[in-house]
Amino acid sequence: MPRFNDPELERLLIAAQARYDAMTPAQKKEMREAQRKSWVISETMLEHPEITQKQAEEIYEKVILGIGL
Repeated sequence: MPRFNDPELERLLIAAQARYDAMTPAQKKEMREAQRKSWVISETMLEHPEITQKQAEEIYEKVILGIGL
């Protein structure tokens, strides 16, 4: 049963799920890490609009290296 009334949206969802399911565990881990990094940097920049993306990335790297993730 379709999850959406829009056939194009349903097709895209199925295709995205198939691509995800085809990933290896290592690829899934890498994707989750990239998503987490992107989210943290975006949230940091929303909370501190005075900093640049480069500065947010540098902060992220220092924190991640500091806690060993």
